[in-house]
Amino acid sequence: MARLESCPTCGNQTSENARQCPACAEPLSSGWADAVVEEREEEERREEAEREEEEIEEEEKAAQRAVVRAAKAQKKDSRKRLLTWGSILGILIFIYGPGMYDDYTLRNLKDTNPAEYQERIQNLEAQVVKVPKSNFNKKIRLYQKLKKLNPDSVQYVEKISLYQKKQN
Repeated sequence: MARLESCPTCGNQTSENARQCPACAEPLSSGWADAVVEEREEEERREEAEREEEEIEEEEKAAQRAVVRAAKAQKKDSRKRLLTWGSILGILIFIYGPGMYDDYTLRNLKDTNPAEYQERIQNLEAQVVKVPKSNFNKKIRLYQKLKKLNPDSVQYVEKISLYQKKQN
């Protein structure tokens, strides 16, 4: 049985054995249907190749977008870690910085400002004398301040030890 193919001129369904198209009367040579089939198959192969290229391009674009998203996420995580550690460092500096500066200033006060150094020692010793002997905590705190001013003083270390023993 003969197969039907589209006329190359008008597109009407025509038998492969026909010598002319019944619709438009276009003369048809022998084997015209095979040429139409080959042409159609070639067009389908081209379309399939184009679809495959488009799919490959789309996959490449998707892979690139995934890489960009991963890089952005990593950058965001890095910013979060930096912000977190920066905040922690800032808090530590806020808490301990002034005390560390004060300790440094007190330790070097003897060399940098001897008059103020002597005045502070005298004021703290006067305060210790005014504190009742039964108030061990206050005496310990005052002697610790004196020890910070003069870390080499054995007297202050002994007093701190004495009041700590009495406290227990």
